[in-house]
Amino acid sequence: MGVKSWGGLALAVALAWTGYVAIFIAPGRPPAPGVETTNWLAARSIALDADLRYTDEDGRRYRERFGASPSDLRTDRDGETLNAPPLASRAWAAAYRIGAERGPHALNWLLFASAILLATWILAPSFGSDAPAWVALFAFGSIAFDAVFRLLPELSALLAVVVAAALVWRPAGRARLLSPAAAPDGEPPKLPDQIYSGDAFGSAARSALWRWPLAGLALGAAALRSPTYLLLALPMAMDLPRRRRGLGGALMALGLALPIAFVGAVSGSTWEPPSAIFTPALLGWNALYLLVGRSAGVLVYFLPLLAILGFSRRLSGDSEGRRLLPFAVLAAAFLQLLLYPFDWTGDRSTLGNPWFLPLYAALWFAIDGRATRRSIPLVALAALPALLPFWVSPAARDPRPPASVRAILETAVSALPFETTLREIPGAQVVRRSGVRLRSLDPSIGGAGGQFLWQGSRSATLIVESDRSLESIRLELSENAPSQVGVGGGVAGDTIFRPSGGVALDVALSGPARRHPLWWSREAVSIYFVRLAIPEVPPAPIRVDLAAAKPSAADVEAP
Repeated sequence: MGVKSWGGLALAVALAWTGYVAIFIAPGRPPAPGVETTNWLAARSIALDADLRYTDEDGRRYRERFGASPSDLRTDRDGETLNAPPLASRAWAAAYRIGAERGPHALNWLLFASAILLATWILAPSFGSDAPAWVALFAFGSIAFDAVFRLLPELSALLAVVVAAALVWRPAGRARLLSPAAAPDGEPPKLPDQIYSGDAFGSAARSALWRWPLAGLALGAAALRSPTYLLLALPMAMDLPRRRRGLGGALMALGLALPIAFVGAVSGSTWEPPSAIFTPALLGWNALYLLVGRSAGVLVYFLPLLAILGFSRRLSGDSEGRRLLPFAVLAAAFLQLLLYPFDWTGDRSTLGNPWFLPLYAALWFAIDGRATRRSIPLVALAALPALLPFWVSPAARDPRPPASVRAILETAVSALPFETTLREIPGAQVVRRSGVRLRSLDPSIGGAGGQFLWQGSRSATLIVESDRSLESIRLELSENAPSQVGVGGGVAGDTIFRPSGGVALDVALSGPARRHPLWWSREAVSIYFVRLAIPEVPPAPIRVDLAAAKPSAADVEAP
């Protein structure tokens, strides 16, 4: 059997597997600290208390369910009201009333499955029986499916974008298959995969005005997550009915404005205030991270983008808007980097970039139906290093690949640049000491009691951030540390042996690896990478702490 025969079966099996994990496994996983825990509490607070106030009763429910207190909650300035997305939290609350603990995750799966099936229907005119295989690649060859297992609102935004695309670019109707006898003279008969080409997405399919306010309403609901999603309205508006373009555009604009105005009236604000700081260095690093960042790069966790963009310039039919979709997505991504340079991924509880999900769904409709199906398995294989942990350990808080290939895959991912600009990175550990921050994304580094715990590896990488240039730092290692510690990114200096058995190591730093502003400093911050290496894997965790940091002579002498 070829891709045609297996595409529908693969998509059905993948959706069924996702539904099983969402309904029977994900509800038993404690939500990640931060936004996901906040959303979990918000859904139950609305369902059981009819408000978003955080009370002792909310904390008690969480402790009874997971055996620990909620941490890193998102609340208002008074610490009383949970800062959760208003529409998504109410939808999860309604699902909780119907299905208890499994209800919100079951709703997530229904949203995801609806988006997938609707996208398959819209793409069928271009791809014929290959459409399920392509949609399966888009959804499961990327991290998109992982959103089903997390209480994050971008999944509803993804569905809203697909609904808007369906209203704008829905098929005009099934064309008639031409037999050899019915084919025009001198023209070869059309094959089954070609019967949907031509004007299937043409003006006749878009002439009904009732679709445009609904498309605007769906896109406005998606834009509640980020104002940059509004740029998707531009390519859609390119396909307004030519004879009634003004009226159709006005109806679409009205639909766009309604959900934004409603949420603004209810909650007082629609979007997070922008934190724009424009410097070439910050924008340049962010552009690199957006593409190939280790924890949020779109070409890492949304690799089918390459297939989409590679086949997006030869679109058949007369849809000018679909030709412009990649440019609208690029503009939206650029605007997000400008408005939120330290939070351009949105809220997230795991690796990947939830904010990009709706833009990714929009790009599905830019691919040409003549794309070769041979690229499907190749793209899926290329996505293996980043996505295997999510395929093997769905719904896990910290997905890890199988032990047999863990070293190889983690080495491949660790070769990608670490996003030093982002405020929050899942799994990152941070130690703060008098204006200097020690940070790490190394899987061998954990956190405990305001210190690092190094275990399971002969080497570990630390990131040192300081608003002043540093000449050296002193690291304190616990008593089980070896006397010989190699250093990369600097030069090992004096080693001091403490009476308690611990080791103090002076490290003369090389020049900063990167310099750009961070969320806690509008001026450029010096960022250093220090790699520690020991002869053998430590039998017990080694505590690592920052004892002192010496500024460079230039900073000391500066007035």
